[in-house]
Amino acid sequence: MISGRSILIAAALILASAPAWVPVLGPAWVPAARAADADWTLDRLGAAIANTGDGPVPFIEERAVDYLDEPLMLSGYVAREGARIEKHVLDPQKESVVFEGDSVTVRTAEGSVHTLDVDDHPMVQGLVAAFQATLQGRMEELAERFSVALEGGEADWRLTLTPKTAAMKEALSAVILSGRAGTIRTIRIETADGDSSVMTLLHDGA
Repeated sequence: MISGRSILIAAALILASAPAWVPVLGPAWVPAARAADADWTLDRLGAAIANTGDGPVPFIEERAVDYLDEPLMLSGYVAREGARIEKHVLDPQKESVVFEGDSVTVRTAEGSVHTLDVDDHPMVQGLVAAFQATLQGRMEELAERFSVALEGGEADWRLTLTPKTAAMKEALSAVILSGRAGTIRTIRIETADGDSSVMTLLHDGA
């Protein structure tokens, strides 16, 4: 059985697959809160993200979990081809997550494979649906499962998604994306138990 923590961390890869990249800003970089520009709306952000194409890109990721004394650093790449989205961790050990259709498949470093049907897990289904809606620019759909807050402007924005349903709140505190125009720079996932994951997308393998 795959843990809820694994699914929450893996879910970040859907948003990480947007391929308009910017230089690395550091694994723990999260922009400070600021007021949103009046002319930078959710509709404009959605259109900008939707206009990016598919393609693989390297990443670095920092995970802070309660049973580790220091954050865990990972690196690898994400790839997206149509509805199929993959995340491959290469260091410090190999693991992968694949989203395709209504299923999520996780291959662990030990070689075990776990597959679940998102329709059987409302929290996971909500995350996947929300992330796909963001990538396709359907920002209005986010409000069905999340409270949505957009800060900043086109040159430097932050989008915070806070779950609405009780099922999602049991495991997820927030998903925070930052970027510029249609480029997603970082994705931060904060779990209800205090763990967190920050993925930073790299520019041209830098």
